[in-house]
Amino acid sequence: MKYFKNVNSYNELKKAYRELLKANHPDNGGNVEVMQAINVEYEALFPIWKNKQEKESGEIINETAAETRRKFYTQFGWEGSRYDCDLSLKEIAKIVRTYIKEKYPTYKFSVRIHYASMCQELTAVLKESPIEIYKTAEEASEEDELAFIKKAERHGLWNLTSWTREVFESEYKKITEEHGNFYKIMNEATKAVIDDVDAFVNSYNYDDCDGMIDYFDVNFYYLGCCENNGENVKIVPKTARIKNKKSESKVAKEATSENINFKDLHFEISEDVDTRNNEKIYCVKISEKLTREEYKQANEEMKARGGYYSRFKHAFIFKEDPSKLLGVPGNSKASHIDDLEEYKKHILKEIEEEAAAAGTTVEEYANNDYELQVDAAQNLEKPKKINGTVSYRNFIGFFEVCETPETCQFYLDCVEFSATKNYITDCELLTLRRVGRQKLKKLKGENSYYKKEPEDFAKKYYEINEENARLAQELNRFSKYETGSATRIYHEKCDFAYSILDKILDEHPEQAESTAQKIDYYCKKLAEYYNDYYRNEASCPSVLICGPANFPSKKKERQNERRTLLIERWNYLENYLSKIQNFFNVSRPIKSGDPDAIEQLEKKITELESEHKLHLSANKYYKKHKTLQGFEGLTSAEISQIESLIRDPSRFVPFYVSNETANLRRYKSRLERLKKEKNLVGTCESVTIPYQGVVFKMVENTENMRLQLFFEGKPSEEIRALLKSHSFRWSGKNKCWQRQLTNNARFSYKRLKEELKNLDGIKTAAV
Repeated sequence: MKYFKNVNSYNELKKAYRELLKANHPDNGGNVEVMQAINVEYEALFPIWKNKQEKESGEIINETAAETRRKFYTQFGWEGSRYDCDLSLKEIAKIVRTYIKEKYPTYKFSVRIHYASMCQELTAVLKESPIEIYKTAEEASEEDELAFIKKAERHGLWNLTSWTREVFESEYKKITEEHGNFYKIMNEATKAVIDDVDAFVNSYNYDDCDGMIDYFDVNFYYLGCCENNGENVKIVPKTARIKNKKSESKVAKEATSENINFKDLHFEISEDVDTRNNEKIYCVKISEKLTREEYKQANEEMKARGGYYSRFKHAFIFKEDPSKLLGVPGNSKASHIDDLEEYKKHILKEIEEEAAAAGTTVEEYANNDYELQVDAAQNLEKPKKINGTVSYRNFIGFFEVCETPETCQFYLDCVEFSATKNYITDCELLTLRRVGRQKLKKLKGENSYYKKEPEDFAKKYYEINEENARLAQELNRFSKYETGSATRIYHEKCDFAYSILDKILDEHPEQAESTAQKIDYYCKKLAEYYNDYYRNEASCPSVLICGPANFPSKKKERQNERRTLLIERWNYLENYLSKIQNFFNVSRPIKSGDPDAIEQLEKKITELESEHKLHLSANKYYKKHKTLQGFEGLTSAEISQIESLIRDPSRFVPFYVSNETANLRRYKSRLERLKKEKNLVGTCESVTIPYQGVVFKMVENTENMRLQLFFEGKPSEEIRALLKSHSFRWSGKNKCWQRQLTNNARFSYKRLKEELKNLDGIKTAAV
């Protein structure tokens, strides 16, 4: 082999071919016959080293010699082995930084990216070195001597035609002292680092430039990491930093903490509720701060005693009281509240004690929002959580079971009192206020939906990437970007959505909570859309900005494809917002399950009767005067529109009046039927399927107008299929299978029971 002499592996073969390609290709001034000979040798050696590489690594290599040649050399230039068209320049710079930090931790490089109207550039400049990077005149070899003289001659600093070694050394020192480090000779160690970094950076680049077609066809410009021959490099001796190096004190501490006495630990035990099944559990927290090894040992001890660690509770969980197992004499911090009455006594006693300590009565203390009247200069400690306090979930349970307005009002006061003592968070306070007010109004016979309070339904915005928005503006428009304009546009869209929520709070407060959730979803997705839009616009400049000479057409094609997807997302968001907005423009159907269905029907009937009365009067007026001009109930535009519809001079829109009469009869019959069903006590029965051991209860819920089926456990797949075939659907909110309460629903339920009999015997008992 003439050209591939020192090749010892598959990777070395490709590397040698790359170097020969750059030096001998005809486009770079090489000889055609030489290049052909190189290609023949490369294609002969490629399968040999490829098979050897497959045997050593055990992996199959699918590339061929022709494919690797195309990768090494495109039509006008070359392509790096790591080049990926989907990688942005910012991502490449991040990869380069990581590579340099891991491989050369004692060197300091500055990796930066720069954008211009027609190109982009990556710089990786050597800033600090732990060793001297230049050779002395005495250390320079003959090759270094010739390279130095050639460089000095090019700049007019070497005029000698003959010289000795001593003359060279004296001239070298003279030139470097007068003209700086630019002319110094770099040593081999530093040159190896620079060459490796340059090769790594160029492996992500490609060069397909052609002076006749597109001179600037490169991925990015890179001029090497040793700018001006390392003229500004500082020598900073230092050693490599070893990751995960533990200090002697920490190692000694871990060595001494390998074995701990479990009995010497102090535990805090408290009662809580399992959110999955509402069962009582015990939470155990260790007061001491443990190392990792101590925690592992404590975790094993807890597991041996029947407990496990919960990341949600940040404590060890036990189903039974672990006081005896852990050797705790008494659970001083456990909650002993088993029912509502005991908690009421506890809170009243605490309020009386604090009122007595403040020197006021209980009424005065409550009117003062449960705050002590003390001197401002007096430094009081923040009250700590005391025994017997309850959590947010306990309050939710109290509101669900309370049956009188007085009890509900008392728990509302307890919520406010707990907030002053920092037993619950501000977010929990707002939710408990809402739930308590709804329950209180329901118990008082008022509308269960509350009016908007100042602290409820606060606007929530999501973050917009201003840097991407600025870059998108600069790459696509000639105008200057106004700081914060992207966030302002996003806030304006969100404010418009929240203005719809304000209207719903005034006209349909029962829909406020669900609408607030929809608007929050809209604002979140809108922020995601804007961030994706600005990131896409910043990925490729406009042809009007960068010009046609170096226009990255492939990047622009990918950008346009993403623009199509973004347009679809924008249309989806606009339709989603219009659905919320059309809540006021489209007549909303009156559902029998709505709490105010009767009120809505009565209002609808009143509107229809007044409209029907107006039309009858207009009809009578037209029969008498043969025109509607002068009729007081209609405007001139409405009169012109109605007269254009008149066909028979003796009648006024007869089909319209008859339709109104039919609609009135239909609404009135529905109102009577709904009142009758609301006043009836819904039937209830318990059903047992013996062969599966499945028990469920049927309830006619007249309050929500739903026929509900409550199962003790999850029904089998066969039963679920039957339920769905009879239009029963699972309600996660009510924890049951249900459908709208109608005569059809009752008939369908009877058929369901008959079909269940076909599965096996079924017994029904009235409750």
